[in-house]
Amino acid sequence: MPTPLPTDAPLPVYGEPPIVGAPGTFSAAWYKWFTIVARLLTELKSNFPGLIVAEDADVAEEIVGEIAFPADGTYTIILDSKYAKTILEVTAKTSAGTSTLTPEINSTLLGGGANSVTSSKATVLHSSANAMAVGDKLIFVLSSTSSDCQNLSFALKYTRKITMLQYA
Repeated sequence: MPTPLPTDAPLPVYGEPPIVGAPGTFSAAWYKWFTIVARLLTELKSNFPGLIVAEDADVAEEIVGEIAFPADGTYTIILDSKYAKTILEVTAKTSAGTSTLTPEINSTLLGGGANSVTSSKATVLHSSANAMAVGDKLIFVLSSTSSDCQNLSFALKYTRKITMLQYA
């Protein structure tokens, strides 16, 4: 027999932000709500085998940023990856000047090569040596940067897997 669910579950107050304090810290009301939903899904899954299944899905995300006054050197983009991801492409441009942007994962060059960054937006696709594991570091190495180089904008597109519960 399934465990009865509480009917007096404290729901979050309208307008209450789910995250309070440090990132990833839920308010007590939201935490209780998520606990109830997780318990409900667990009960459904165990009492009706095959009704709810876990499916992996690829989710595309991006990181964007700008280096106001770029100079030759190393710039850390991701210090300590919290989940595995696959880097697909890096797009970059400057407002003035030029530079060469070479993305690296733990000092390994991404397959696809470096970006020749100018005032025209350009994208380099990365299809090999582009997998990041948990704990990996992603850096951009800038070289051959002109003295008038300014506002190097970049967009880093990647995918990661998430597990979703869905009806069978």
